[in-house]
Amino acid sequence: MLDAYTLWKIAHLIAMTAMIGATIINGILHLQARASTPSQAETLLRAILRINHLIMLPSLLAIPVTGYFLATTVGYAFTDTWLLASATLTFALIAAFWVGAIAEKSLHRIAAASKTAALGERYTQVFNRVAPIGTGALLLSLVAIALMVVKPVL
Repeated sequence: MLDAYTLWKIAHLIAMTAMIGATIINGILHLQARASTPSQAETLLRAILRINHLIMLPSLLAIPVTGYFLATTVGYAFTDTWLLASATLTFALIAAFWVGAIAEKSLHRIAAASKTAALGERYTQVFNRVAPIGTGALLLSLVAIALMVVKPVL
């Protein structure tokens, strides 16, 4: 039988892996949508919204929950700098998700409403605001993972 630490660790790793995987997949789909017709972009953006709903949001919510129980099971102090930094980055990721999700819904609406052969300037403007959020989220994720693995004394 697995102990509490191992169960929380497995759950935490699955949540982190799912979140990073969804971030990468969404980035790939965004790049594909940007080069597509409005109809194709609308379909790709619908897939992004579904990934956000089924994978990204649950994993982002699971990360702090599993992290909390993992930390308390091990006995880490919540005043440890690496743990505070990891928690701060996780909540920044959640905030970035909400901002990005709103923009992605806008992109979906723009693509769905487009009556032309190309997506147009408005789509490009919104996309250019969303892209740094996704890239930043991926970088924040990687830094958070590094902090959790290395646990540096800061």
